[in-house]
Amino acid sequence: MSHTNGQERKLAVVGDGHLARLVTILARDLKLSARTLSPVDLGDIIRDPTNAAARAKAMLHDANTVILATEHCPADALRQLAKHATVVPSPDLVAITQDRGEEREWLERRGLHTTAWRRVTGAQQLLEVLREFGGEAFIKPCRRSEESGRPIYVRRAEHAVQAWRQLGSVPVIVEEVATVELELAVLVARGKAGELAVYPPVMSQRQSTELRWSVTPAPVPAEIAERAQSMGRRVAEGLELVGVATLEVFWLSDGRLAANEIVLGPHLAHAADAAAFRTGQCEQLVRIATGQPVAPVTSLRPAASAPITGAMWSAGHVPDFERLRSMPGVQVSFYGGRAPQRDRILGHLSALGNTPEEAVSLLLSAQRLAAADADRGRVNRTASAGPATKFVAPRDE
Repeated sequence: MSHTNGQERKLAVVGDGHLARLVTILARDLKLSARTLSPVDLGDIIRDPTNAAARAKAMLHDANTVILATEHCPADALRQLAKHATVVPSPDLVAITQDRGEEREWLERRGLHTTAWRRVTGAQQLLEVLREFGGEAFIKPCRRSEESGRPIYVRRAEHAVQAWRQLGSVPVIVEEVATVELELAVLVARGKAGELAVYPPVMSQRQSTELRWSVTPAPVPAEIAERAQSMGRRVAEGLELVGVATLEVFWLSDGRLAANEIVLGPHLAHAADAAAFRTGQCEQLVRIATGQPVAPVTSLRPAASAPITGAMWSAGHVPDFERLRSMPGVQVSFYGGRAPQRDRILGHLSALGNTPEEAVSLLLSAQRLAAADADRGRVNRTASAGPATKFVAPRDE
């Protein structure tokens, strides 16, 4: 159990999703006291500014260290928590990354290339930018939040205005549609003394905008990997990060690398890092928050991962995860026993290989087996017309 200046570390992990559960589980495995704080509840702290400090202290109870497993929480509330506890990463960094426009400007000031974009506040300006970008673009709210949803692709003027109004007519950023060869993600961990660990890039494969799978290390030329890592290092040092963060990077068809977004805290694309490296992102985050030095990046073997979502359950059928575990090199990890709604992430599949390509091939085989199992459950459920199976979280490893 970690102590600093004779004080036992008691953690409050901010987040109500799968990443918060994963960090909490990891902290408890390390024999630390840890509980979660809902980002929604943090809003109560600043609802009455005259009583904000007292509310923050009461919400912490006895926690003296706050770890963010989500960026989707009010920075002003985090600043109030920081008066009574160590907050990792800092509220000021959260404020930067919550505004996509400010984040893009920050990246460009540090010489990092981004795809062409414009900040837009009105319908007429939106139409002008759409013409500038050749009639098609992606639209995202400037303010990043859990409710902001996925980027909206538009290719007609009327569609663009409709999409903007659908977003609430709020300020948005409009991005040029670039030809992306691969999507990479670079994890960086930086400690309080400035020590830095930069992980090899992860390659992500998406369907629409949803993560389908990721693999580390990314099977890209060494020169591309080194450039992406250099970008991640510049971000961590420029932010004076204390904690972990991921820089999402696009490898464009013209050979350039474009910074897309900075994600503070753990990132879904790095779900397999605990199998691929001696120290994964969640352990690094807990180590840094509790005053321990950043662990070196020690590679074990290539690994691929994919989220386990409620979509793997069909008509109440529980997939046979023990069958997946019987596959050599396949691991099944669960974060908690919440009911399997279709888009809810409950855990992840990991597959290990001698090469990244081998790890991906094994992962896809496991996904196909899970899909076939779900299809059988769908057929059996239709034939029996019996009651839906109650959800019980499978035994974790």
